[in-house]
Amino acid sequence: MKRFLTTLVVAATLMGCSSDDDKKTTNAQVTVKTTSGIAVSGITVYAYGEDTWSVSGDDTFFADGQSVTSSTGVAKFNNIEYPFTYVGNNQETFRFSAHYSKNGVNYTKVVGQTITKGESAVVTITVN
Repeated sequence: MKRFLTTLVVAATLMGCSSDDDKKTTNAQVTVKTTSGIAVSGITVYAYGEDTWSVSGDDTFFADGQSVTSSTGVAKFNNIEYPFTYVGNNQETFRFSAHYSKNGVNYTKVVGQTITKGESAVVTITVN
């Protein structure tokens, strides 16, 4: 009986543990710079998972996340918790969209990036 209870406790413990992949965080660092390589601060970058993008496109109201670029031109998306189901194998294709104005005209630049759950992605958006 004692052996049975010990086996039952060990089995329950193993089943309750999550894999290391579940503990890893998924991050994206999006750098916005000009065509001459100068970092651009104060630009809002929006993130869209594939399902959101396919339904809503670049409608910022429905964005899955947003971040403003720092003085070094970097927008950070930390601990992304999106479905990671569209591509499969714990991957998701994200669209990162930078919205900015130049000489009173509004522009948008979009870059797609497939990210694996638990990884850190580095993305660059070049604006005119």
